[in-house]
Amino acid sequence: MTRLLVCVICLGFAGAAHADCLTAEDFQFETTFLHKDGGETRITLSEDEPGAIVTEYRDGGGEPLRWTWMRHGVYPVGEQVNASVTGEAGTTPWPTHEAQIQTVLDGVPPKPEAGLSWQGRGTDTRSAADGARDWPFRVTYRFDAEKEVTLSGCRYRMIGVDAEFVADGADWAARWVYFPDFDVAVQTRGRDSRHGGDWANGLVGIAF
Repeated sequence: MTRLLVCVICLGFAGAAHADCLTAEDFQFETTFLHKDGGETRITLSEDEPGAIVTEYRDGGGEPLRWTWMRHGVYPVGEQVNASVTGEAGTTPWPTHEAQIQTVLDGVPPKPEAGLSWQGRGTDTRSAADGARDWPFRVTYRFDAEKEVTLSGCRYRMIGVDAEFVADGADWAARWVYFPDFDVAVQTRGRDSRHGGDWANGLVGIAF
């Protein structure tokens, strides 16, 4: 049975214990995080690679717009984007085009850890209606201090993660909320000069 948690992030608020708190075992099945604009990010564990997750973003009308494959929830492996007919500028991730992206990072980036930073290099191979192109990039990851948050009466550890990618003639960035107890993350902000996308869409709940 689907259990709906109306989960508002309340920093520093010690709520009462909740009977239906998220556990690592819940990610053996699809787990849905609810966004401020009414959309949702659905997370499942990758069947092909340990430590990787698959995310699916749907807008408020249920339209599937974006799929990502990420190691530890924050290091990109692949992405597919559908054009949206109902997306809201400023909240919906990349609503105006279709594209497929494969990302290769040089080396093995570290598991997210509070206070850590990491610099690396990699290549985006991006295919869209206007053709395909490789984007070699430099990237810097910064991991915030750990915070304990209350989600609908349940307390979780959380680390904010920011990444900035810089290529020749382009740059893009992302922010995630990373949950170290589950080794998953949800993207809440994005910007990409290659197509003008710039959005923010915070979390307001969890359904699992």
